[in-house]
Amino acid sequence: MTDQSNNLGLDFESELSAGIPAQPPEFTTQVDTTQVDTAGQMELAPQEQVAEVAEVVDEAPAHSLPPTNHNQPADPVQMRRDFFKDVNKFGEASGKGASALGRLGLRSLRAAADGILSTAKPTAGGKDDATLVYEAYAAMDSKHAEHTAGGAKANASKLRQIIGMGCMTTLSDPVAIGDRVVALREKMEGADLKPKALFAALVDVAREQQGSDVELTDAAIEGCLTKTKADKTLEKEWEAITKRVEGLVTGEASHGLKDQSETALKIAELCAERLKQYKNDGTRQELVEALMEKGYTRAQAEDIADKK
Repeated sequence: MTDQSNNLGLDFESELSAGIPAQPPEFTTQVDTTQVDTAGQMELAPQEQVAEVAEVVDEAPAHSLPPTNHNQPADPVQMRRDFFKDVNKFGEASGKGASALGRLGLRSLRAAADGILSTAKPTAGGKDDATLVYEAYAAMDSKHAEHTAGGAKANASKLRQIIGMGCMTTLSDPVAIGDRVVALREKMEGADLKPKALFAALVDVAREQQGSDVELTDAAIEGCLTKTKADKTLEKEWEAITKRVEGLVTGEASHGLKDQSETALKIAELCAERLKQYKNDGTRQELVEALMEKGYTRAQAEDIADKK
């Protein structure tokens, strides 16, 4: 008994000198391999108690244990369900006047990168993913349903391009390409460069990207986002022509010549009208692209724009 007390005292002093919190000697207890209760019955040794607890845990119902599936891979079937729920929401938003086709393109790009959409045609026939996705979107767009029906095939074809980029295995992250499209487009808008609508931009970038195994540079993406310059060139030409005709009619041109005949006056009037049309074309084109982003075909969008 004396030896045991001395040992306990030494242990306590050595722990204090090492700076480790120690249990005072008077509270220190010795753990035996077996223990006897007051009735003289043998109790389990500590090692046997641990083993018994482990067996109880193994037998416990699943709901009483902490979850262990937090690192399990996502279920593709559930991921596809969730995706189509989002598609329905985008369609509903479009029906309420929101611009949702661009968001549909971005979400489809991510779904393709996750492996739940593809460009493959069903082996047993039927509709491919792009067609199913766009039809689901159009079906929920109650406001524009009558217009989207005619352009469904064309828009599904465009969506197929975006899905195709999402399926590319040569890209480290197809979704990152879409993120860059959004960022560069916002940058161009901030500089008043008037880039293409988001969905149209994604389609053109997807077409360009699928022609290369190397990720597009920012300059290449900006090129895809830039609108055609044909109308701008024509506008400048008509502006130059109008100025020359006006100078000829008024006699204020450097050459000093003057023509105020009825024909000359009519030409000046027609030139001014034509120039005004081209100046309005920038606004018209933006309206057309906005309508196309809502699901209208180009012909339908142009017809609506021309009536405004």
